[in-house]
Amino acid sequence: MIKLVRYIYQKVIVSSRVNKLPVVQAAVDSEGHAFVTLLDGLTFFGPKPHKKERKFYNLLLRSRIKRSIPFECYQIAIDIVIRYKEGNLKWGGPPKEAFYKVQGGDYIAEMGAFRGYYTMYLSQKVGPQGKIIAIEPLPSNLEYLRKNIEFNKLDNVFIVPKGVWNTNDKKVFQRKSTDYQSGSIDIAYQNQESLAIEVNTLDKILTDHKLKDLDFMLIQLNGAEGEALEGLNLVKPKNLSIAARYNKDNRNIAGEIIETLKQRGYSVKTLNEKFIYARLN
Repeated sequence: MIKLVRYIYQKVIVSSRVNKLPVVQAAVDSEGHAFVTLLDGLTFFGPKPHKKERKFYNLLLRSRIKRSIPFECYQIAIDIVIRYKEGNLKWGGPPKEAFYKVQGGDYIAEMGAFRGYYTMYLSQKVGPQGKIIAIEPLPSNLEYLRKNIEFNKLDNVFIVPKGVWNTNDKKVFQRKSTDYQSGSIDIAYQNQESLAIEVNTLDKILTDHKLKDLDFMLIQLNGAEGEALEGLNLVKPKNLSIAARYNKDNRNIAGEIIETLKQRGYSVKTLNEKFIYARLN
């Protein structure tokens, strides 16, 4: 019951923010992909919502907005609010830029990039002199990530279609069937589907892209954040934001990550015990 109340409350909040989006156009293109174009010129492609979302669409969106955003584009509008406009380490959580503000010319590694909405924000912020390494393993997300980057001509974004781990290997990712979220190597779901996906260390990914210096690294890997850091030894990002939300094997993963970062010469701050921010001393 508590989860249901929280879910409905979140829908009310995010839909109230959808009502304020500066939408220029929203429709379904010739390939069957829904899209939303904002006043700033960016176009966001994504999946159509589940049928169960129609009740929220009908009840929570103003008539004026429903004329601008058809139901087929409702999920994209929600994700624009959550991922592009707000950019938190989780919905309702602390901002990714709580302790470091992205600047022009920054080099950034982002994982997981999902469908690229926050990637698009980062691309705008760093400008033509900057560079974004957008890491996303799941094919269903990659389809939209690639389309969003290519359609908007974001030439400073480089997509890595891999998972991140402490070895170069193949791993089985689990994700909830028909879910809009990314999957996980370590988390099991009800009604899950499994995908075998290539994984690389961050050392390999960054070396492949000839990156020896990073201004900012974002790590959101649904339980694999510790393994990601184990595979990062050749580069020391100047700033990190990490969502260490999941423990496993009775271990305090956030605590382990904090200790690792301190040993590597970082000053560390946390918010809500699970969201870690680090700056290289």
